[in-house]
Amino acid sequence: MSLPLFYFSYFAILGLLLPYFNLYLAHLGLTGRQIGLLLALLPGMRLLAPVLWGVASDRFGIRRGITLWSSGLGLLAFAGFLWIEKYAWMLVVMALFSSFWGGALPLVEATTLERADREGGHYGRIRLWGSVGFIVFAVLFGFLLDVAPIRLVLYGILALLFLNFLSAWGIDHPRPVPHSDHTLLTLLQRREVALFLFCGFLMQLSHGTYYGFFSLYLEGLGYSHTEIGALWVVGVLSEIVILYRAGWLQDRLGLRGVLGLSLLLAALRWGTTGLTEGFLPLLLAQTLHAFSFGAFHAAAVTYAYQISPPRYRASGQSLYSSASVGVGLVVGLAGNGLLYEPLGPKGLFLVSGGIALAAALLIPTLRHGRNAHDRNAPSRQ
Repeated sequence: MSLPLFYFSYFAILGLLLPYFNLYLAHLGLTGRQIGLLLALLPGMRLLAPVLWGVASDRFGIRRGITLWSSGLGLLAFAGFLWIEKYAWMLVVMALFSSFWGGALPLVEATTLERADREGGHYGRIRLWGSVGFIVFAVLFGFLLDVAPIRLVLYGILALLFLNFLSAWGIDHPRPVPHSDHTLLTLLQRREVALFLFCGFLMQLSHGTYYGFFSLYLEGLGYSHTEIGALWVVGVLSEIVILYRAGWLQDRLGLRGVLGLSLLLAALRWGTTGLTEGFLPLLLAQTLHAFSFGAFHAAAVTYAYQISPPRYRASGQSLYSSASVGVGLVVGLAGNGLLYEPLGPKGLFLVSGGIALAAALLIPTLRHGRNAHDRNAPSRQ
C-alpha cells in the first residue's frame, strides 16, 4: 500500500501546484515573467539534485534514507511560503523545496520497476494512483477556490507533503545490487542513451506552456476555476486509462512505437489548444494527455530501466528525470515566461507543437530496449 500512497500524495501535490499555485502568485501581483522564472525553479533544481541523490543511493546503498530525507526536507522548505511574499525570498524557498522534494520520485520509480520486474506486476497500475491523487485534489480545489481564498492552496500542499513523507516510511526498497563492471559513465557514453534523454527533454520542453500558463490562458478566456479544474481533470482521467493499459500498448507497439506515437499526438494536442478557444475542442485536446504524458512516461521510465545496468537503476531514473523534468521543463517554463507577453499563449502553444513534432522525428533513430523476453526486463509495465 505504501507505493500507491506515495504516488497518490506526490501527484496530488502537483494537482495543486500546477493548476493553482500560479494563480496564487498572480494574486500576489507577480508578473508573467516572474511567475515563469519562479515556477522554472520547480524543475530547474532537478537539473542536478536528483542525479546526486540517485548516484549517492546507488553508490552507498541508502535509497530508503535518501527518500525519507528528500520528502521530509521538502515539507520543511515549502512551509516557508506561509510567511513570505517578497519575490526574492520566494526564489530561495522554491529552490530549496525543489532541491529536496524532487529527489525522492526517481528513487521510488526505480523501486517500483524493480518490484514489477520481480513480481510480474505492472508499473502503470501502481503509477496510476498518482494520477488519481492529482485528479481528486485538482477537482476538490477547483470547487473550493471558487468560494475560498486562494491562499488555501498553500495549506493543501503542506498537508499533502506531510502525507507523502509518512508514506515514504513504509516503502520496502530492495537491497543494494553488488558492484558490477558497468559504470554510470559507460551508460552516458552510449548513443541511444543520449538520444533518448534528448527526446525526453524535448517532450517536457513542449509541456512548458501547458504547465506554466494553461490556467492563466483559460482564466483570460473567461473560464471559471471550476471549468479550469475540469479541463485539467479530463487530461488526468485519460492518463489513468492509458496507464492501466500501458503494458498492453507496449506489447503491441514496442517502446519506440509508443514514444513516437505519443510525441505525434502531443504535437496535435498543443496545436489544437493554440488554435481554439471553445470548451469542446479544448476538452478533446485534453484527452490527448493520455499519450503526451501517460503513455510517454510509462514507456520512457521502462526504457530507462532497460538500458540501465542493475547497479545504476536509481541513477538511470534520476538521469531521465533531470533531462526531462529538469532541463526540459526549466527551459520550457523560463522560456515561456520570457515569451509570454510578445507571443501570447496561443503562439506559445503552436511553438510547443512544433517542438513535439521535431522530437517525434528522432524516435526511429533510437535502438530497441532490451528484448521483452529478457529475464531482467520488465516486460509488461
